Amino acid sequence: MNGVQQGRLRLYLGAAAGVGTTFAMLDEAIRRRNRGTRVALGWVDAHNRPFTKALLTELLGESEPPSRLDIARLIAENPDVVMVDELGRHDESIEGTGFHWNGVEQLLDAGISVVGTINIGDLASVAPRVNEILGTSLNGTVPERFLKRAEQIELVDITPEAIRRRVAHGNVFTPTELQPREADFFNTEAFARLRSLTIDWLANRLRGQLPDSAEREKIVVLLDGVDDAATMSRAASIAQHSRAEILGLHVADTQLTHEDTMRERQRRIVEDAGGSYHEIEGAEIGETLLAFADAHGATHVVTGSPGANRRWHRRSLADIILPETGISRRRRLWGVVVGMVVLAGVTGLLVANRDNVSVPTSLAIYLLAVVGITAVGGRVPGIIS
Repeated sequence: MNGVQQGRLRLYLGAAAGVGTTFAMLDEAIRRRNRGTRVALGWVDAHNRPFTKALLTELLGESEPPSRLDIARLIAENPDVVMVDELGRHDESIEGTGFHWNGVEQLLDAGISVVGTINIGDLASVAPRVNEILGTSLNGTVPERFLKRAEQIELVDITPEAIRRRVAHGNVFTPTELQPREADFFNTEAFARLRSLTIDWLANRLRGQLPDSAEREKIVVLLDGVDDAATMSRAASIAQHSRAEILGLHVADTQLTHEDTMRERQRRIVEDAGGSYHEIEGAEIGETLLAFADAHGATHVVTGSPGANRRWHRRSLADIILPETGISRRRRLWGVVVGMVVLAGVTGLLVANRDNVSVPTSLAIYLLAVVGITAVGGRVPGIIS
């Protein structure tokens, strides 16, 4: 960055392709050019949509749009603002992650402002919910840390009825490329749910910028190197609903020396989800996790599923985090003894009165006995009973 003033980022957000984000971006490009701003086109795909192609022709004349996002060329030209379509698009020629958003970061760091487009399915933090809606395995690629650089995110919204008319008139797909599945998508509940998700995400982002955002809930995510991306996705989904702050925690084992290779990857996963990365040394992972969560006032703890490669796999993490405090070994032993006596007595009483006591009543009595035994001796005697 070297003291260069950062470029400004403005984004047009849509629920799905065809809602009009590219049109809105090109329309702004023309308005800015007419006001004397030096506008450059980084990359755009008109998808053969007639109104979008008309704007592209008005902006470029007879010139062809760039075939790829050429960051070096744009930095050398140093325009006032660059228009970049589809920030979640992959381009191997871009250094770093190989996605358009990464190229945009480079432009911003060079002091060049950018206007771009993005769909809700491109967001890494929302991708799991989008996959549930669409029944697909799309991977959101745009991290929350990048979105924090946007000074303004404008929603390009359209009702399901309006976009169905747009599809019917050939303004989204040409007759030759229109596939039944793509047309049917706009007739389903899925598009309405994506639209609702997009509005909710933007509303949560705006609420997160209010002064009271310091009082947000906190989610501690345990990172153990097995499936950290999936664990972080679950945490990001929770945070999306509650505007919670995400704290990724790596508990470094003092006896292990080979953990350095995973730490940078974990830090990137956490920061992409908009969280902060933390590392603490400790041999007892559960106790360290609990102490960290308590110190930061966490309201949620998210961990991965037990697996063969996890340091705590021989012992339930629930047993570590939620131990039976205050229940001594002697008390548990008494719980087992009381359980044997109580259950034997209850069984004898019910057998003697089997003709007068119904099965539901018998089950209720047994349940009451087990609850009492658990209260006396804790979880172990209760499970045995």
